Amino acid sequence: MMFEHEKNISTQKSSGGQSSRISCADGREKWTQRNRISPRQRKKATNTQKEGLMLPREKRVSASRDFKRVYQKGSFFSASLFNVNYLANRLSFARLGVVINKKVEPKATKRNKIKRRFREASKKIYQSLPDGYDYIFNIKAKSKEANFAEIEKELKIFVARLKK
Repeated sequence: MMFEHEKNISTQKSSGGQSSRISCADGREKWTQRNRISPRQRKKATNTQKEGLMLPREKRVSASRDFKRVYQKGSFFSASLFNVNYLANRLSFARLGVVINKKVEPKATKRNKIKRRFREASKKIYQSLPDGYDYIFNIKAKSKEANFAEIEKELKIFVARLKK
């Protein structure tokens, strides 16, 4: 004797565990437990997707002691949209940091948008930066009105002046 809710359940074994959805009596489908992704596996999957979108963590200046070291001992360059402090590090690659003050833009969402523009533009010129330096970009108020092309142009001028 078969119950009403058992009519839609398949008795055949799925091939390779790929198809592991079962139909319920009310027409919905459920996933079986063996095909659910653990939070750790989900995090790994999303991190591999972000690799192309962001600079890798090791290529970013993030520690406050590194910021202080660059500000205190580093060299300075000024452009119309940003100031750059830079200092040699003991690594074989360059690291970038982007800073925007609350005086420049009080709203966090707008500050983050400006920072994303600078990060994306700096990612495009990253290969042409001299290796072995930490670069910290302090964004000026004038950059609020700047579009992506202007930011990229200023960064290219900065790289050209560094190579002289």
